[in-house]
Amino acid sequence: MRGNAIVPCKAVHGPVSREVRNRRLATSTKSKSFCSEDRKVWEPARHLCLLLLLLVSVMASACGLYDRDEYKAIVMVGKRSLTAEQLKREMRRLVADQEIVSEDKAQLRRTLVERIVDHLLVLEYGREKGITVSQEEIDSVVREIRQDYEQADFQEILIKRCISLEEWKEGLRDQLLTRKIIESVLQSVPPPTTQEIRAYFDIHSQEFKNPPMVKVRQVVTRTKREAQGLLRRLSEGERMEELALHHSIAPDGKMKGEIGWIRQGEMEEEVEKIIFSLPVGRLSSIVETSYGFHIFQVVSKRAEGVHFLPEVASEIERKLFSQRWEEFFSEWLKKIRDVFPVSINQDLLEKLEWA
Repeated sequence: MRGNAIVPCKAVHGPVSREVRNRRLATSTKSKSFCSEDRKVWEPARHLCLLLLLLVSVMASACGLYDRDEYKAIVMVGKRSLTAEQLKREMRRLVADQEIVSEDKAQLRRTLVERIVDHLLVLEYGREKGITVSQEEIDSVVREIRQDYEQADFQEILIKRCISLEEWKEGLRDQLLTRKIIESVLQSVPPPTTQEIRAYFDIHSQEFKNPPMVKVRQVVTRTKREAQGLLRRLSEGERMEELALHHSIAPDGKMKGEIGWIRQGEMEEEVEKIIFSLPVGRLSSIVETSYGFHIFQVVSKRAEGVHFLPEVASEIERKLFSQRWEEFFSEWLKKIRDVFPVSINQDLLEKLEWA
């Protein structure tokens, strides 16, 4: 399990220079045997060191250092176990990553522990089946992810999450392994048939109603004066595509201002009223929003209607497949609990302070 250190720690004694190593080596090999005077000093010191070690061990045992709750196994799944400290880290990570919220702390704790147990069951199954993730697979995914970030941005994300690069890679390995195991389990789930897809469409046809839609192009400027100048040029016959490409500050300017198809209800109410009232090809007046000053042009329109089955067959297939996976996976988890015993120390769990 991952810790929360920001950077990896060096060993207590750390690396030493070659000069220091050589000096230590020279000192330790100066003589093959102790002279009598050396022995007189060394022997009492050696016994004293052994005595101190023995006392530390006895005191640790007497004070319960090795019996403290945070070092005891609180969750055991097959051959895997989590101490209280490890469980707390996993619960906090789940809440942070998945934004799980509940006012009932006891219920939230039960939900988190169940999810962690399910995860450990998956890993245990993978271990038994010999499913692994190679270093090459991890390095490939790391390269893909890091291509999307500047080095400084990537380091900032790690610091905000209070983890080191190695801890992040270990978490990535865990995710890749979990996905690989689940994919191997779900391979046996058959896809929905054509008859099942058609039956779903017949029963749920209202889900596939198509609201009114417009295909829109726009040009956006920082100032109203710029927008007025572009609107004048458009009215004189210049093309919206060219002006958007060279003058629009919106990201869609690179695509000649084309926003694409917009469903009714997706945009700000004032903007929506304007673009849905425009005839195809007509230019809007200048519209001010928090993003700048817009000029819109409707390229095409679609009336409200219902999709035909061929248009939505792939969507229905994905939906049915997803439902089937979830049902299969839920039943599979119940079955492997009989294969890998699950044990939770409820007394320690009740006392666990993690939030």
